Amino acid sequence: MKRTVIAGVLPIVASSLIPLSAPAAQAEPAGTQCDSVRIFGAAGSGELDDTAKVAQHRGVGKYANTTIDNLGLDIDRAQYSEKVSREPISYPAQAIPSKISDIELFKTSVRTGAQNALTQVNQYLARCGSSAKVVLVGYSQGAMAMHAVLSQIGRDPRILAAVLVADGTRNNPDTTRNYGTARQGGGNGAGIGPTLGAFYLPKLPGNVGSKTISVCNSKDPVCDTVSGPETLKRVIADKDVHDTYSAATWRRPLFDLVSPHLSKRTEPKPAESTSVPGRFAAYTGTWVGRIKQPGSRTSSYATELKLRESNGTLVGTVAYPELRCSGVISDGVIRDGALYVQETITSGRENCVPIVTIELRSVVGQLTYDVHTGSTHATGALLKVS
Repeated sequence: MKRTVIAGVLPIVASSLIPLSAPAAQAEPAGTQCDSVRIFGAAGSGELDDTAKVAQHRGVGKYANTTIDNLGLDIDRAQYSEKVSREPISYPAQAIPSKISDIELFKTSVRTGAQNALTQVNQYLARCGSSAKVVLVGYSQGAMAMHAVLSQIGRDPRILAAVLVADGTRNNPDTTRNYGTARQGGGNGAGIGPTLGAFYLPKLPGNVGSKTISVCNSKDPVCDTVSGPETLKRVIADKDVHDTYSAATWRRPLFDLVSPHLSKRTEPKPAESTSVPGRFAAYTGTWVGRIKQPGSRTSSYATELKLRESNGTLVGTVAYPELRCSGVISDGVIRDGALYVQETITSGRENCVPIVTIELRSVVGQLTYDVHTGSTHATGALLKVS
């Protein structure tokens, strides 16, 4: 199949290289300082169609939202001085086409995403100069937009890292750091973009690919497809594969790419100082309740959390009897009115996600429980029994 490089994507993107003093395309998000790590998040196809989910995932989609939360926690726990700030890419995020008549809408959406992403990133770089530290995260169509940005300005050293999950413009092979179950190498699947209208991006330069995490699972119809008339049929047949990712897969690799560019705090944060007794009093004890997790093999299950304060943080144990898994709780950090802890499954790892971050909030004698595993969302209310 003849490929035209970026066929309609990069020509439009290139035209968006407007003077850096041009007016911003949208209002600057609140709380954006140039000493933060700015994470640009591009939602996936269809992720902006549901108003409730847009609010839940703060405009960046569930995978990017979990990735941003994880990186912020990891930076904080490692005692770096930088915070993270987020900026959603403003674009339609049109649903993946399942019929021929939808393809043009999808192509227009991809072009808009690529153009807006490049504009927003360039404006931030221009405003913050040498202080800028940027991370790009995109899922599905959002990964296509971020891939286009990397092709244009990825060599800029202020772009510290990128995560492309289920990238519709994924090359196979490429210079990227590859994760997921999709096979690498010529003859195996690649992104759906070229089949839908020659959305083709060349391999990334080595110094760009080396800071780009590309995640693709086998038979994902967006990033691991084979060009030809069967492509759209596979979009329907294998659509569930497209939502089988866990942010835990790329959590540590992303932190390892970003952390060398950060500065250690010179003093411990007062909020986490051991000189503040009872900081975790509202959370300590034994808590039980049921967790609801639509879309998982077990949609409702019991849990027991035993939490205690130790050396200025919160630790403990966790058990899910019906799932036959259990583990430990560590690294408790209070931030923005919530307690964030790391759950590490030590028994029954085949039944539960091995490592997740749990958000707990104390509300009138209860703890609300909130976990984004990447592919599903688990919530519940826990009561204190001792």
